[in-house]
Amino acid sequence: MALNAAPLTKGGTMSALPWPTRLDALPLTGQATVDEIDHTLATQPWWRVTLPAALERRFQLDGMANRLTLLQRSGWLALLIFDSFLLVDWLMAHDVFLHSVLIRLCFFTPFGVITLLMARRHQATWVRRQLTEVGDLIVTFSGWLAGACLALILLESHSPLAMYYHAGYLVVIIYGILVQPLGFRWAVMYGLGMLLLHVWSAQAGQAMPEPLRLSLLHLTVCTVGLALAASHMVERARRRRYLLLLREQGMIDQLGAIHQRLQQLSRSDVLTGVANRRHFHEHLQQVWQRAAHERSPVSVLMLDVDHFKAYNDRYGHQAGDACLRQVAQAMAHSLRQPVDVIARYGGEEFVAILPGADAQVARQVAERVRQGVQDGAIEHLGSSVAPVVTASIGVATANPATGGVAAADKLVACADRALYEAKRLSRNCVCFYDAD
Repeated sequence: MALNAAPLTKGGTMSALPWPTRLDALPLTGQATVDEIDHTLATQPWWRVTLPAALERRFQLDGMANRLTLLQRSGWLALLIFDSFLLVDWLMAHDVFLHSVLIRLCFFTPFGVITLLMARRHQATWVRRQLTEVGDLIVTFSGWLAGACLALILLESHSPLAMYYHAGYLVVIIYGILVQPLGFRWAVMYGLGMLLLHVWSAQAGQAMPEPLRLSLLHLTVCTVGLALAASHMVERARRRRYLLLLREQGMIDQLGAIHQRLQQLSRSDVLTGVANRRHFHEHLQQVWQRAAHERSPVSVLMLDVDHFKAYNDRYGHQAGDACLRQVAQAMAHSLRQPVDVIARYGGEEFVAILPGADAQVARQVAERVRQGVQDGAIEHLGSSVAPVVTASIGVATANPATGGVAAADKLVACADRALYEAKRLSRNCVCFYDAD
């Protein structure tokens, strides 16, 4: 190993209750969103179901895919139960049983099957287009249609037992409001629609005793009221749990960002923003091991600002700090981005790791760095080299696979020796140490 004492160049000048399981439809906005969630949890009145606009939109989008999946699964079950009421048609409205078969099996069932198949086929499109209320619309319309089918059977039948068949509305009400369940606003419309169907069919159908009419009306009204009360509580609980999950995610994201920032700070030089000495040595070890595996060279460049103490004495420490930042920027611009890594080694010394750079490439990069510092034209009248800030640079290159240098730290020591030689000769120059 020999030190090339002659300078190369001389100087010039970053579902349970809730339907949603994926909390990523809309991005969190940091502390502002967490604060908004906390405010909503603390101040939202008991009677209000929906969240503030942005949070409600996110809740609907996050839960849409699961909502449509629930619609399909419960829809097939509801269709089976709807057709099973043919038994009740036979027992209570035997005179129109054939009509019941036509209505249930030839009209409503094909409609239900087509609707469910379309929902399955177009689910991805509805989610992509963010049609958040499509599930509620399907459930509401199909429920009203099921109620209309029941009303049609009641209007046509003259069986003395048909008047008791109005209790069938309760099953349709419970399905739409609680089994699906519908959003509360849609549940209100659904329940009122079913109540109107019951009232209309009770008035237009065969005459029934007034006590029975009032009893059935009271039973239907109570069923709708209790179902809506349960829907209100479930919807509030669903959104509240969703907000708690969302807040937890937001806090985790914030902690992650803080942790990442602390990691960056622990590996960065506060003054210049480049890597610090600790990170330099960690990264050098990784580069060294990879180079040994790939049998490729590694070069280290070590830079020292010429007469920096004199610069501080003449211009002050604040100007000295600004000078170091500008030197770091000049180095960063002159290195091979993003392959090479620059770090502040201490004081006015900087180092750079050049993976895969042989002696010739390393010399070219070092000269480019030296010229970049000088071209920054930072006034330095206290220097004996030039009236501007200049830098001396030592370079060392080794191939871990050849065994010329046993460890990465030895390569740094070789670069330091080359830097010492550059400062001893005339400064503002590059010296190379042949580590192999």
